[in-house]
Amino acid sequence: SNAQPKMPPRGSSSPTSGENSSNPASGPKRIESLFVTCKAQSTLTAIRQVEHRLSPGSTIVLVQNGNLSTLELLLEKVFTNPKKRPNFILTSNTHGVWLKGPPFHVVHAGIGKLRFGIVPDGNRDFEKGLDAHENGAKPRLSLDDIALPKNDPEVARYRSLRNTVAVLQKMSGLQTTWDSYADLQILLRQKLAVNCVINPLTALLGCKNGVLFEDPAAERLGFRICKEAAAIYKTEAIRNRDPNTPVDDVEVPPELSASALWNECKRVAALTAGNTSSMLADLQKGNKVTEIDHLNGYLMTLANRCGEEVKLNASLVDLIKLRSHIPLDTMI
Repeated sequence: SNAQPKMPPRGSSSPTSGENSSNPASGPKRIESLFVTCKAQSTLTAIRQVEHRLSPGSTIVLVQNGNLSTLELLLEKVFTNPKKRPNFILTSNTHGVWLKGPPFHVVHAGIGKLRFGIVPDGNRDFEKGLDAHENGAKPRLSLDDIALPKNDPEVARYRSLRNTVAVLQKMSGLQTTWDSYADLQILLRQKLAVNCVINPLTALLGCKNGVLFEDPAAERLGFRICKEAAAIYKTEAIRNRDPNTPVDDVEVPPELSASALWNECKRVAALTAGNTSSMLADLQKGNKVTEIDHLNGYLMTLANRCGEEVKLNASLVDLIKLRSHIPLDTMI
């Protein structure tokens, strides 16, 4: 979750319908499945380069940090018509990778998990099996709830989604799991808070992840960031509650409490102690744009919607932007 830069986006597709046509006159063929593994700040530009090859029958898998923010941006700027947008899969990726040298020379530095969920489209219930209790049946996610192999009037719309999920489920080496979208939302918000702590603090201090919380001052900062995130998540839950549910009865998942978020930050920092965060790696390479707008900046977006204040996160956004324009060795 805090690795150095990943590979640029690549379209993964079937040989028959996803690759470029060998006949120039026919133009490029449609992309069936597109895995986006570039940084969040590069995603909009990357998608626009292949937008003409995407259709409502395509599937886009967003793997990077900040994919909640990225999805919103793509739906606002590119796929504005819900009926014509591709299928989307969001993932929480805790594998560690970094680029060693030439393009695509990637080191898999840490074994993690790849948990994914399908973004609802308002047309088909991809999680219908979770409500199945007939005859004592165990609730489970099923490919047939995405699309039936035969006699499905909308198979063209959902074939690539079914095939993509099927392939992801078979990637045992990456420890993949298909979660309900509700569960994935909790996981991604937890991961967002962790990245909002580890990435900007290590980038500003110029240290490895494991060094971060050796001093009580960093612990106080980290907990305050988590406290702001938890307040947003609480307000979100209240705003999105059933109208018949009293405010006092609204329950926030325990994983999104301030203390739970802070404990997860410490766990991840210890687990990735020798890693350089992706934001620090960007600054070390002289990159002027980082993921900050899609991490702490996204918390600011959520806060504005909820009427909350996130002063510390707002300050971190400004500090990282200043840091990116003032090289680390300016005074040397």
